[in-house]
Amino acid sequence: MLCFFSRWAWALLSAAGLLAGGAPPAYAQAPRLVVDHFYPHTAPRYPTLFNDALFTPQGNVLVAGPQANDPLQPFHNRFLLLSPRTLDTLWTAKGLDMNFGPQRLVPGPGSQVTFCGSTIGSSTPTEWALQTISPAGRIRRTAALPPSGAWGRQLGAALRTPDGGLLWAGSTFGAANRRRAELVRTDSAGTVLWQRAQGWDLNDYQTDAAYTNTGTVLLAGIYLQPHTPPIALPPWGVRLLEVTARGDSVRGVRLAPRGLRPVETRYGYHRLLPLADGGFVLPADGDTTLNGRRETQPLLLKVDRQLRLQWWRAYRTSVGMRYTNAVALADGSLLVLASGGPGASGVAYSYYLHRYDAQGRLLNEYPFVTTACPNLQVIKLLADPTGRFLFVGGGCEGYSGGGAYAAIIDLAGLPSVVTAAAPARPAPAALLQLYPNPAHEQATVRVARAGTVRLLDAVGRVVHQQAVRAGQNRLAIGTLPAGLYACQLVQDGRVVAVERLQIAR
Repeated sequence: MLCFFSRWAWALLSAAGLLAGGAPPAYAQAPRLVVDHFYPHTAPRYPTLFNDALFTPQGNVLVAGPQANDPLQPFHNRFLLLSPRTLDTLWTAKGLDMNFGPQRLVPGPGSQVTFCGSTIGSSTPTEWALQTISPAGRIRRTAALPPSGAWGRQLGAALRTPDGGLLWAGSTFGAANRRRAELVRTDSAGTVLWQRAQGWDLNDYQTDAAYTNTGTVLLAGIYLQPHTPPIALPPWGVRLLEVTARGDSVRGVRLAPRGLRPVETRYGYHRLLPLADGGFVLPADGDTTLNGRRETQPLLLKVDRQLRLQWWRAYRTSVGMRYTNAVALADGSLLVLASGGPGASGVAYSYYLHRYDAQGRLLNEYPFVTTACPNLQVIKLLADPTGRFLFVGGGCEGYSGGGAYAAIIDLAGLPSVVTAAAPARPAPAALLQLYPNPAHEQATVRVARAGTVRLLDAVGRVVHQQAVRAGQNRLAIGTLPAGLYACQLVQDGRVVAVERLQIAR
C-alpha cells in the first residue's frame, strides 16, 4: 500500500542551540514525508527488512535485505529495484541463503553491483560470500570466501578497491565466543589475496569501514574495557583503527567518553560518515546505567582527521531510541536518522530526523508518522543524486516478522546533502602482489614487469630467489619453514617493491 502525506511537519528548536550558538537559519519548510511503502511477504511471522541500499546510475533505488518465508528453511537475501518516485517494485531477485546479519551493496563497473554478506556455511554457522547482480536483476556471479576455520564470520563492511577488488572488514568467532577483528582483501571474483588480523585483543570486533581523504581506511568497532565487580554489564568502548590499503596499522584510538558506561557500535546499524574536513561522525548506542536494567540512549561522536574526539552528544531521552545513519548538509549541519522511543514532546513517533550543527548542538527534531506498519525499525538513510531527497529503509517488527519499509523524504527548505570530497584512494599495487597470504605450499606472485623475486628471512638472508615474467608466476615455497619473510622485487639491479609474506604450515 502507498501512504501519501500532506506537508505537515513540525520542528522543536532545542534550548542548547539557542543558548550556545544562537538560533539557526529560519527555513520556510521542514522535511516532509513524500511517499512510503510497506513490502509484506508470504508468511507474516518471518521477516523481511532492508539492510542496505544505493542509487543506481539510472536513478533507481536498489535495496537488499534478508527474508525467510518458511521456518524450516534459512533466510535468503532479497534484491528489489524500486522507483525513486513511487517506491513501486521494478524487479525482484532472490539471492544467497544467508544469515540475517549485515550486508553491503558495493557499486562496480558496468553498472553492476556486488552484494557482500554472511551466508550459511556447511561446517560453521556463517561465512562470507558475494554475488554480482546486473542492472536487469540477473545474478552474474556467486562466490564464497574460503572458510575462516573458526566458528564463523560476521561482516562489518565491504569497500571497492581502486583495481576493482574488495576489502572486507569484520570479525571471526572462536573459542568461548571471543572475537577477532579481521581485514580480508579479495579480487572482484572473491579470490583471497591476503588477510590480516586487526585490533588489540580477541574482544575487538569491526562494525564499519570507510576511506579517509588520504586514501587510507578507517575501521570502526568496539573493544571491552577492563572492569571488576560490582560492574555487571560489559563496558564496551568505541575503537577506531586507521590502516593502509595493505592492512598495515597507521594509528588507532580507544574512545570511552562515558567512562565505564557502555558505548557500542552495532553491526549493520551504525555507519561512519566522512566529512569535508577529513573527520568522521559515528552514531553509537549508549547505556544510561552501570548496572541493572539496560536502557539504550542514542549517541553521536565526532573525531577529527587525527582521530581525536572533538565532541560527543547523548540525546536527552533514553528509552528505546537508536541513531543509525547520518548525512551532512551544505551548511555544515548533520541530519541523523533515529527510530524508537519518545521525542522531546514525550510522544512516540515512527521515526525521526535530528539536526545537529557542526559543533554538535541539537537544532531541530523532525518526527515522521506512518500507518504502513507497526514497530518500525529504520536502518538506512541515503541521499539521492540531487541531494534534495532522502531514502529511508528498514523493517517492520524488526527481525521478528512483518515486512520491509521504505520512504522518500523531501528536504524542502533545508540545505542539500553534500558528500565529502572523493578520497584520494591509493593507486593499485601494480608492481608486486602476493597471494594467498598467508601461504602454505606455494604462493602466486604477480608483477607488472619482468624481474627477480627474492625472499629474505627474519635476519635478512636470501633464502629463495627466482626470475619472474610480467604477469602471474608461481613461487615455490614448499621447502621453507613457517615464518614471516620479506619478498623483494628486483628490476634493473635495484629493489623496486617489498611485500611481507607469511608462510604457515
